[in-house]
Amino acid sequence: MAKTKITLEIAKEIAEKLNTCERRQDVYAEYPYDQSSIMYALKRYGLWVNKYKTRPSGIVQQVLDHQEMLETGGVTAYELAKRIGCSPVYVSVLAKKHGIKLYFTKHRGRRKTVPDELCQKIIDHLKENGGTVNSSSRALGMNSQRVQQATRNYAKRIGFEAKVYRLAHQRFGLWKILPGIPTPMYTADYKVDALCTGCGKVYQVTICNLRSGVSSGCKCCRKNQGNIPVMCEETDSEYASIMSLTKNLDIKNYQSVRLSLEKTGVFEYEGFTYVYKK
Repeated sequence: MAKTKITLEIAKEIAEKLNTCERRQDVYAEYPYDQSSIMYALKRYGLWVNKYKTRPSGIVQQVLDHQEMLETGGVTAYELAKRIGCSPVYVSVLAKKHGIKLYFTKHRGRRKTVPDELCQKIIDHLKENGGTVNSSSRALGMNSQRVQQATRNYAKRIGFEAKVYRLAHQRFGLWKILPGIPTPMYTADYKVDALCTGCGKVYQVTICNLRSGVSSGCKCCRKNQGNIPVMCEETDSEYASIMSLTKNLDIKNYQSVRLSLEKTGVFEYEGFTYVYKK
């Protein structure tokens, strides 16, 4: 390749051919310079244009072709998206980028507000079962961001703190976490108020010990856990211990009953629910 410098006149001539050619390699082959030298010279003179980046894609071009229909309501973003094979959100983004005013955004009616009764229903479920606004709304079959945000706004209006019930009512053996805000303890650990269902007393327990299974009840109840009475919620029948329960119901796997009561605080058998007696 030649070592002569590419002058401004030569660069303008090359740039003009590059803008109108089909293949750039054909233009590069006409001159005694390598491709990198031509690109460097065009960039140095401010003549380099990457036509492949500036050329609109097929989807963009179709959105631009339907500009009048989008602005007059002849076609909606959803209908156009199905027609050209993309998402309605992408059509809206392209319309905003290219200054297209979508018809439905100018003439959209006022959105229906979420009734306070629906928000109160979600909050009542949250109080009873614990968790978050999102989990409670999903449990009630109302998995909508609009409903969830409306519930948070309603909770602020009535002075309800949803974060108090984030860990509430979770069961870990004999422990049942009570509503409240966890107290920071270490870098990644917290203390919560938990009710020991064996003796009915409230203690502060670390979340790490609860989740890892290190603590499943107060010292007194853990020491005598084999003698904690078990009762049936449906029939109010009482059993002196887990062993007594398994013998009366003719359950051979004692360990499965014990582990179920320790981890969840509940054992279900033949349609009946058995729990530790408070």
